[in-house]
Amino acid sequence: MGSHRHCNGGGDSVTMRRLPAESYASVKTATRLLREELGGIDAMAACTRAVRSLVSDYGNPGSDRFIPADVILDCERVAGVTPVTEALARAQGCAVVRLTAAGASDALGQLVAVQRAIGTLHGAIGGVLARSRVGEDERGHIVALLEQAAAAALTARAAVQGEAT
Repeated sequence: MGSHRHCNGGGDSVTMRRLPAESYASVKTATRLLREELGGIDAMAACTRAVRSLVSDYGNPGSDRFIPADVILDCERVAGVTPVTEALARAQGCAVVRLTAAGASDALGQLVAVQRAIGTLHGAIGGVLARSRVGEDERGHIVALLEQAAAAALTARAAVQGEAT
């Protein structure tokens, strides 16, 4: 965690926001997506401690209220999707990787999955490295393979750590 950092102004002089407006707008959009996934305002309110009027404010671009962390946890668990968590991660320059449920006894299987994912990625990037550039037509495929390899590696790490305990 390192040294302490203090906020002494320095944000937008009107809103005191530290990130671009688009980052905050994407959280509002993700909140609305989560709300719709749950079945609307009343359904979302039923999943957590938030009352109907607050749930409405959380997704309203004109409101300065944002969805609290505990409400995100409750609602995303019920919905089975993580749009708000993902929007928050993107705003901070991070990514969310959903780990598959792997039992401690499945560490070897998870390591094999990592090897497969890396092998597939290795094959796909061979041509890219030979050309010294990523073509527009292959960019999405390469990104998907990178995400799959990262998810496989993190899932395997959890399985291996589970074996060690």
